[in-house]
Amino acid sequence: MDYQRPEEREIEESRSRIADDIRAVGDSANIVQRAKDAVADRVDRTRDAVQGTVSGAMNRANDMMGGANDMVQGATGAVRDRVSDAADNPVGMLIGGFAIGFLVGMLLPVTRFERSTIGPMTEDLKDRVREAGSEAARRGKEVIRDSIDAAREAAVSSLQES
Repeated sequence: MDYQRPEEREIEESRSRIADDIRAVGDSANIVQRAKDAVADRVDRTRDAVQGTVSGAMNRANDMMGGANDMVQGATGAVRDRVSDAADNPVGMLIGGFAIGFLVGMLLPVTRFERSTIGPMTEDLKDRVREAGSEAARRGKEVIRDSIDAAREAAVSSLQES
């Protein structure tokens, strides 16, 4: 048996407590390492999340591209069929060509030259169309009023006869 005096035992216990306290202080004083570990953990989690998001987006984009490719192939087949049908009907093909040209022309921006040369004619044409539209609306109202009046008179005369 190891016999120690009470003072020696108390000194040994104090040394042990002080050593534990020093280790605890050392661990808590190691803030830099803990911060590095926390940042590294967050970076890893963020990288994983971004990779998952990018992977999901890539999968969705690939799916959309596949669907778009299928649609284009289907449309190409339909156009091929229509072109072969149109070859049998040249008048329909001519009308379709005019329609496509008109739509493309409507989608293209107006140039300065067109604005300066055709602009005044366009404004005149718009004014004429507005006048014709308002005249047609006015005449339509008159026709409707006349129809309602005639129907009312017919109903009144039919009631009076009966």
